[in-house]
Amino acid sequence: MKIRRLRLSIKGMLWTLIIAGLFLIGILAVVTWSSNQQMKVSLRRLVQPLDHHTHILQVAVKNLTLRNYKMCRAVDSAELEEITASKSAERSFTQNMAKLKTISSGQFKDVISKIEQKYMQINQNKVEIRTRVEAVINLKKRLVREIVVLDQTANRLNHNATIIADQPLIFAYANELKLECFSLTRYAREILLGKNLQEINHILDSKITPAIERMQQIINNLKQTQAVSNLVIKIQAGFQILQTVLFKDAQVSIINLRKELFQENEHIDKLEETILKGARESDTTLKELQAQVQKLRGTAKTKTDKIIFNGRIVILSVCGVALVVLLALGSFIIRRITIPIGKAVELADNISNGDLTMDIKVEHDDELGLLVTKLCSMGRTLNVLISQVQRSGIQINSSVTELAATSRQQEAVMENQLKSTNYVVKSVSEISTVSEDMLETIRKVASISDKTADIAGSGQADLSQMEEAVFHMENASKSISGKLEAI
Repeated sequence: MKIRRLRLSIKGMLWTLIIAGLFLIGILAVVTWSSNQQMKVSLRRLVQPLDHHTHILQVAVKNLTLRNYKMCRAVDSAELEEITASKSAERSFTQNMAKLKTISSGQFKDVISKIEQKYMQINQNKVEIRTRVEAVINLKKRLVREIVVLDQTANRLNHNATIIADQPLIFAYANELKLECFSLTRYAREILLGKNLQEINHILDSKITPAIERMQQIINNLKQTQAVSNLVIKIQAGFQILQTVLFKDAQVSIINLRKELFQENEHIDKLEETILKGARESDTTLKELQAQVQKLRGTAKTKTDKIIFNGRIVILSVCGVALVVLLALGSFIIRRITIPIGKAVELADNISNGDLTMDIKVEHDDELGLLVTKLCSMGRTLNVLISQVQRSGIQINSSVTELAATSRQQEAVMENQLKSTNYVVKSVSEISTVSEDMLETIRKVASISDKTADIAGSGQADLSQMEEAVFHMENASKSISGKLEAI
């Protein structure tokens, strides 16, 4: 069975080697890039988004806590409504929680559930805080209204007391009544400034109740005097209003409103403690989530290191294979180049020494095989040329004799040609002279023609001149024709 040879040129082999090297380098680059990409994607997908969204959740929880705290400190309905209307923190929490669930893929289910529960608790606290703060604001408004009523009633009592003070018998009672009215209004403001229920009860028992009893005694004394009964009736009615505003009415009395305000403030204080506690618990839960994310970061780093290590092993393996392949290709190409070149050098040495009969068998059809073939062909061609040169030497000797005879004949022919050439030159000179005369005559004819056009009626004299000029032109033409025929 005939084995088919692989036809490779040196250029093709070199290109093959270069392409093989580039291919292997490309494989190394792709493997390196792939490993790095896997590492980056792993870190990006597992860690960075989790850190980002966890941090945003922390900020959102803090903003929600701060919002609830501001609600507790709102001083009027407009401020409370403005704080409550802000939804940015809630939207941020909801969006990032949804993204965190998607990214985590159920890895932090328990922690995320705790965070959601804390969020629901914050929203519940928000509703309760709003209710309590609205109640506090309404109580403060009612207290202001009752204080206004108290001041107006006390002013009327003072006015009536001033009127009855003009009578000598009841002057002392009137002054005592005015003093007690002033004391009651002062005690009412002390109730507003009271810091706790005990202080309010103390003011009620030790100050307001005795003052009310003294006022009641003063009014009874005024009734016994039977003076200015109409004013005493008005004073009695104002006194009843004072008692109602201060403590008798369970719904609108200043003392009851102040106690209710204290209770609402205590509820708000408890809610603030709940808010702070919830914030700490939420922060703890988020830190727990961060700890799990850090743990996941460590796991991702371990996986990344493993990927890098495996990539390095693959790269080293590919480099080893590439080295073996390149060595094999290099050895093959060296043999394909050096052996034919050695044969070509041997053939060139024989040719330079005069041996034109040597022949070499060509094994490959590449550039070196073509070079050896051409060298062999050159040797054969040189051998043929040397034989032809020897034969041509004999022919040259015989040709030299013939050339000598031919040369003498050429000299004779050249002398005849020289004579003919001289005659032709002379004739050409004469033709040139005649041509110049003819040109002069033509110019004269043209001049005469111009004059003839101007003096067409001058007659025979001019016609004779024209005939003479035409005659001269005819003679000149005949002379030129003769010269030309002679040439």
